[in-house]
Amino acid sequence: YDFRENFPSLQSYVYYPWGYGFSLTGTKDGVSPMVGLAQLGVIGLGVLGGLGVLRRLGNVEKLGKLGNLEKDQKRLLLIVMLIVSGTTFFFMNRVSLPFWEKVLLLPSIQFPTRLTGILVFLVPVIAALSLDLMRTRWMKTSVASFLVALALYGNRNHLRAAVPDRFTDNDVLSIYQNIFGTGE
Repeated sequence: YDFRENFPSLQSYVYYPWGYGFSLTGTKDGVSPMVGLAQLGVIGLGVLGGLGVLRRLGNVEKLGKLGNLEKDQKRLLLIVMLIVSGTTFFFMNRVSLPFWEKVLLLPSIQFPTRLTGILVFLVPVIAALSLDLMRTRWMKTSVASFLVALALYGNRNHLRAAVPDRFTDNDVLSIYQNIFGTGE
């Protein structure tokens, strides 16, 4: 597979119909590259929290004072997680194509959407850190409830699992004829 033909559209990160198909060239994939509304909401929440962290880091004399060392460490971890998730999201999009063509290891990934696995780990950590750094219990509960509602809404069409498509032998052979002998 040519990674140049497998960058998803930005719209498909928000909503994409669930499928059990194969990864095809172009934006009409059989596999969903969706990140999700709630996950993007968590990243937005983390960015807002990160802006507050950067503001606090600007006031260096307050760091580590009055028993805030643990919170300061969480704030720094939040910024690191946001940078890594932003970098990951960058490499999942077509704008990163020059890097995919120059960095030798990236083309071996084949599909930019495989990097979604990194976001699967980072987004819950960002959510936990962002909620933990909120001041009031009411705010934490409200934001967490909103994110759960957003996750349910964003996945409402995926709650009914579809029966996987049945492929004939000729269907499978026609898909794999282009990669025969490539070690796949």
